[in-house]
Amino acid sequence: MKKILIILCLILLSGCDIKYDLKINKDLTYNENISISEEENYFIENIPEDWDKIKQEYSYSENKYLGKTNASLIKNNTDFMSLSENELIKRFVGKVKITEGNTIKVVIIFNDFFWEAIKGNAQFSNSVDDITLKLDIPFEVVNANNTTTEGNKLIWKFNKDTKSEIMRLEFKNPNIVENFFKRNIVIIIILGVLLVFVGSAFLKYKKNNEI
Repeated sequence: MKKILIILCLILLSGCDIKYDLKINKDLTYNENISISEEENYFIENIPEDWDKIKQEYSYSENKYLGKTNASLIKNNTDFMSLSENELIKRFVGKVKITEGNTIKVVIIFNDFFWEAIKGNAQFSNSVDDITLKLDIPFEVVNANNTTTEGNKLIWKFNKDTKSEIMRLEFKNPNIVENFFKRNIVIIIILGVLLVFVGSAFLKYKKNNEI
């Protein structure tokens, strides 16, 4: 694990840009799109075995343009509620805690690698440039400690001045509304029929009184 930290710190300290786009879909599946752009070849030439295994789980591509190496990892995932089992996040970002009620609360507690990369360590005197996480979410956000917004997207930026030890997000649980309609579908239909019947009767009564 120490080898991974050293190599990825070198990656981030060599003119490397990392952007992580996370999109949550209405059915609570989620898509990851990670882009990496670097001027040196630390990332390509020093991929540790553990990272290579994770890379195989994604649609991976790379190209070189104007002296830069650009790589991307894309993956569509089936269940946002199992985000805590995401190997990439567990190893290189931190521990994920998700609780579900009327809202869904997500907390990511950053791990040692994240802080080593952001703050630098004893071996590296420099620190990492900004790491950007952009979240596209279709649900109403109740609370979040994002840095800024871009339209409907929440953006977190991390750098050497980052003080918060966690990433926090809370949004309304779409399953609550969906389950309510499923549990009460018969009652809703009956109320709808009664409403139509009462409305029709009222209009008929009003028409007869006008004659």
